Formats: sequence, C-alpha cells, structure tokens
Amino acid sequence: MRLLLLWFGFALALAAQPGRADPPRVVTDIPPVHSLASMVMAGIATPALLLDTAASPHQSQLRPSQARALARADVVFRVGGALTPWLERAIAGLAESAVPPPLLEAPGTRLRRTGGGTDPHAWLDPQNAIIWVRTIAETLSALDPDNAAAYRANAGTAVATIEAAMKRATEKLAPVRTLRLVFSHDAFGYFTARFGLRTVGTIADGDAAAPGAARLAALRKMAREGGIDCLLVEPGTSPAMAGLIAAEADIPQAVVDPLGFALPVGSSQYPQLILGMAETIARCAR
Repeated sequence: MRLLLLWFGFALALAAQPGRADPPRVVTDIPPVHSLASMVMAGIATPALLLDTAASPHQSQLRPSQARALARADVVFRVGGALTPWLERAIAGLAESAVPPPLLEAPGTRLRRTGGGTDPHAWLDPQNAIIWVRTIAETLSALDPDNAAAYRANAGTAVATIEAAMKRATEKLAPVRTLRLVFSHDAFGYFTARFGLRTVGTIADGDAAAPGAARLAALRKMAREGGIDCLLVEPGTSPAMAGLIAAEADIPQAVVDPLGFALPVGSSQYPQLILGMAETIARCAR
C-alpha cells in the first residue's frame, strides 16, 4: 500500500504541471532499464544512459557528462538504492518532479528477499520488466500528455516483445531444468525462479563479497562428487577462482552478464539479454 501511495502521489504531482512543448529529457541508470525506456519512447525521443561502460552498478562515480545529464533531466528511471546507492545520493538535489520512486517500488513488482535485504536484480524476471514498462509509460504520459497515446501504444508493443522473449526462453530452458547450476554470485535468483532452474550454490553472496575458504572448499567437494553440471560466471569473475572449482571435474563454464554490457544499447537490448542468458545456460548442458 505504501508503494502504491508513493507512485500515486508522484502521478498527481506530474498531472499538476503545465503542458510541455518538447518530450521530457529522460535519464536511466543501467542498460536493461534504458532498453525498457527506449521501447516506450520509440519514435518520440531517446533516453540517456548513465552506466554506458562495463562498470559495477554498485560502485561508480559520476563523470562530468553524466552529472550534466542528471542536472538537465526531467525524469530519472532507476532500479533503486539497493543497486546504485551512489545514484540516490546524486539525485538528492534534483527537483522532486524529476525523481519518481525507484522501479523496485513500482506496484506489482515481485521482489526477492535475501539475507542482505531485497535483491535488486529484479529486471531478470521478465514479468517485472513488463510492470516497469507500463510504469514508465504511465509516468511519461502524465509528464507529456501530448504523446501519451504513443507512449501507451509503444508499451503495448514492448510487452508483447518481452512476452515473446520469455516464451522462447522458457522453451530453450525446459530441457535443462534439472541442471545443477553454480553462479559466481547471488544475482540470478529472479531469473532462475521465473524459468524453474536449479541453483545449487554461488561462489560469493554478493557482487563485492569475497568467498570464504570454507565456501570454496564446499564447492570443490561438490564438484568432485559430481554435484555441479555448469559453472556460470560474470565478466570480471576471477578466472583462477572459477577454474579452481571447474577443474575438479572438468565442469563446463559459461559467462553470463545480468546487465548485458556486450549487447547493443537500445530497445532490443532487454529481449536479447533474456534470450542470450537462456541460450548460454542451455548450451552449458551440452
């Protein structure tokens, strides 16, 4: 209820603003959110992307160009402080009308709780992405009524595209649901829950957490006993650390990037991200 009231209050504030001559200047935090906003804004304007290089979203420093983009922004769409605490500090001085609640707080978002709180990687569940597309469309429609019909029509197309990607990913992953997967860190729970995959361990709890000796020993023992079918690591994972586990039983390894930095930026990025992860995991079984 609290989250619903936050978004309702923001919508009322936007509706009270005078009409605008130009489309709003939109800033997004990470490539998947930029992709969702790009789908909604197709043919109207192009959102700006802050994290346009393969940097950790958890720890970053604004470049002067990024700070200028934020200062000019009419609205900032971001996952939330659990993912980008530095961005929450950076937008603290912006006009209240430019800062809707984080997308993690969009009503209907399915959240995953972990020992450290809320898992912020919620875009990896395509159903959450659908909710966020609709939230972005309604926010922009209130801010820019002249283009409201186009935003909503684009959102409908985006939802259909995401649903198609989710259907194809489900088909690709159906034969490998019994694979025993180990990930480099606990960032893929939304994806594995949505597609019914089996995770038997992670090398580290969080992006910035280092695995302890006991955890590595347990994973190596699991590997020796044939309890791991595929080791999935993110870009930047220590090759020596992953290799130490995989070498115990010649376990297949593959690279998965929950942010999709290697993919072209834009409206196609998010569907490609979901399908690419599905294809990578499916290939790991062969």
